[in-house]
Amino acid sequence: MTTMEASDVRANSMRAAQELGYATNDQLPLLDNTEVVRSVNEVVDRLLGMYCVAAAAYGFNRESAANWLNANVAGEALTPDERQFLLTGKGPVQEYKFQIEGIWALYWACGLAGSEFSFGSQCPQNFVTRLPDLKTNQDAQSVRAKAALRDVAEVVQMADTAYCIHWAQRQSVLGGQANRQAMPEYVIRERRHALDWLLEGEDWDNIALDT
Repeated sequence: MTTMEASDVRANSMRAAQELGYATNDQLPLLDNTEVVRSVNEVVDRLLGMYCVAAAAYGFNRESAANWLNANVAGEALTPDERQFLLTGKGPVQEYKFQIEGIWALYWACGLAGSEFSFGSQCPQNFVTRLPDLKTNQDAQSVRAKAALRDVAEVVQMADTAYCIHWAQRQSVLGGQANRQAMPEYVIRERRHALDWLLEGEDWDNIALDT
């Protein structure tokens, strides 16, 4: 992506942020990462791993979640802390619940969600019904068969928009105005984390979310 193209992406991001009522900063550095470095199988695996962890955080049997994941994902889909959580139940339960928004972002990146993916709204309340039913041990084939990564330009644009909005939210927090935010901070943070992971070669836990 050329400097001009990166500038165009940023202009689109700032316009989107302003339309949602967020402050903007034309001094923020432009996005460096402009290629999706994850395969569709890797993204689906991560999506499913996060889904199992979130389900367990909401009360689904941890052992059943781990067994389902082992049967449906051949690669490594969990962080060390997530793996420990499924094993022992110890970990930041609320944070794992919040990850549903990151799952939604990966679901969108796999071409499984359309225009309903918006930074102006949280993930749909029926989102879980679009994922394999863990209670009936439904396999992940339906998700894998439909998944196809979106065009890199779309992913880059969403990642940059998330960055700009996250900056605005952090500024609100620092200014003591977090209660005035149109969207809970975790929604944007979790989506940004997922989108940045698509564009970076770092492990999930090493994705920097500086603003």
